[in-house]
Amino acid sequence: MKNSKETVRRTDGSPTRWVLVSSLVIFIVGCIGYFSLPRGPIFYIFAHLGALGLLGLIGGAIGILARKKGYSYWTAFLLGCLLPVVAGLIAVVLFVQIQGHLYCGGAVSLALAILVAIFYALLKKRVKQSPVC
Repeated sequence: MKNSKETVRRTDGSPTRWVLVSSLVIFIVGCIGYFSLPRGPIFYIFAHLGALGLLGLIGGAIGILARKKGYSYWTAFLLGCLLPVVAGLIAVVLFVQIQGHLYCGGAVSLALAILVAIFYALLKKRVKQSPVC
């Protein structure tokens, strides 16, 4: 296991890169469809695809920030990406139930993602404790 540090160093950034690159591709594809298609079902699919890519980029950035502060990348990513998606879906369902109209949950998703980013930005760096002998 002489190369264990090298292996860890080499694979450490790959999930981060994969998340950011795939989110960027999804965002770009969504933007292309959003700006080039007339309004209709396919237009809305691309609009939501672009929003999902944007939330992935925000979640990835939050994950990187969390890792630099000593917290879990994947927990921060899920709180910054998946939680806002679920909150947006819940907001849409609530609006349909309460007002009877279909509204976009994007504002709720974006607001929650920004709040999670602010939360991780304000967190203090985690201090690693040495083991007690």
